Amino acid sequence: FKKAADEATKLQNTYTTIKNLMETSGTSSSAAKSLTKKMQSENKKLSNEYGESQNSLASGSETLLRRGYSGNQDIASHKLFLEASRASGDNYNSVVNYGASALEQFGYKKAAGESVKKMRSYTNKVLNEMAYGADLTATDFYGMGNALRYSGATAHSNHQSLASTAADVGVLSNNGQDGSVAGTGLRKVINSLISPTSGMTGQGTAALKSIGLSDKQLKDSKGNLLSLNKVFSILNNHMKGYSSGEKSVVFHKLFGATGQESALILSNNVKQMQSLTDKINKSTKYHGKGYIEELSAKNMKSW
Repeated sequence: FKKAADEATKLQNTYTTIKNLMETSGTSSSAAKSLTKKMQSENKKLSNEYGESQNSLASGSETLLRRGYSGNQDIASHKLFLEASRASGDNYNSVVNYGASALEQFGYKKAAGESVKKMRSYTNKVLNEMAYGADLTATDFYGMGNALRYSGATAHSNHQSLASTAADVGVLSNNGQDGSVAGTGLRKVINSLISPTSGMTGQGTAALKSIGLSDKQLKDSKGNLLSLNKVFSILNNHMKGYSSGEKSVVFHKLFGATGQESALILSNNVKQMQSLTDKINKSTKYHGKGYIEELSAKNMKSW
């Protein structure tokens, strides 16, 4: 009885916090009260449908509000996080934290603004791409999210899409690099291509020059880095006939000790990077429904 009472108290305290967060963000007291009530009712229905505790769902709503969702955006999008959790088999709280983080890293939260429709659409896109990218490769949603935590902002600021970045992470995971190791390696690869080292700081520029390239040839007409599968295709074409040892020397100079191993993996899997990117880009249309919607329903039937 005491445990049940404690859980009920905790639940009420979380919704009080949620109401206060909405008021702090500029929602009127009466509107915040109404939205909290609606959120509580919706989360109760989701709890019954997906088997996640009401306390867990309330905590998820609090997390989303703290990450910039409005009350209405949370109500419209929350079910998607549960679908992604049930589809991938990963912990719900990990899906909320890493999904919301990727949404912000790749600029979707800013793009959605106050629009409920846009936020739901972008949330659906991000969760589908992360879940499908993870399930097509050796990582899981947690590993994918952890890798993006280290590389997502760098990838986005250098014009890499979420789908292509998820594909890159997936390829690295297939070859033994997962989570933070994949993320730090990928970040180093991107930074080395954007600003190759020279002089006292390193030999990146010289490494490119030694195979007949400059960093400008790895960028588009606007100066944006090409997708990594295209970059490594170009690098590979300029190293045709190189032994694995000779290639390693070039990559060590270009990417340094931190990025060399990740770069070699990506270089050896260009076709797979492109193939995965193409598949991940279609994840929201998977069998006409979307990957997380279809797979979550299928997985729940087996309960």
